[in-house]
Amino acid sequence: MPDGYTPWSKTFTVSAICPDTLPSTVAGASFVMPDCLGNPGRVSLTNEGGVIWTLTRGGAVEVVAGNSSYDVTPGAAVELTAQLEGPEGSWTWGDPQQQMLWNQAFPAADDDCLPTLAFTGASLRNTRLIETEALPSQRVDRTVRIGFSGGNLYGR
Repeated sequence: MPDGYTPWSKTFTVSAICPDTLPSTVAGASFVMPDCLGNPGRVSLTNEGGVIWTLTRGGAVEVVAGNSSYDVTPGAAVELTAQLEGPEGSWTWGDPQQQMLWNQAFPAADDDCLPTLAFTGASLRNTRLIETEALPSQRVDRTVRIGFSGGNLYGR
C-alpha cells in the first residue's frame, strides 16, 4: 500500500428481498355443483404466473395446472391449495388478503331431485298438462309431469 494510505473496511447492509421488484400474482377458484342431470361437479382455477395448485379429491393429492377445470364426483369433498412458485421470495401475492386454501363439498343429488324446467315464449293460461321425458343424453330416468291449475304450476 502506498505511503500515507491506511486500510479501512465498510460493511453494507441491504435487504435480502426488495418487495417492490418481485413479480406479483393472483389466484382464484370457482365451483359448480353436480346437477340432477348427472353432470359432475367442477373446480375451475384461474391465475397469473407463479402459482402452483394442489388438488386433493377422493384422498388423492395431485399437483394440477392453473387456468384449467377439473371434474369432481358427486358426494366427494375437495381441498385446494394455491402456493407461490420457486424459492421463497421469488413471487409475492398481488393482494395481501389472497385466499390460498379452499375446502368444498360436492353433494350427491337427492333421490327426488327434479331438473329445472323452463317455459319460454308461451302462455300457461290454457295449459292443462304437459308430460315430458328427459333425453337419453341427460341421463335422467324419470318422466316429469307438469300441471297448471288455478293459476299455479305444479310438478310430480
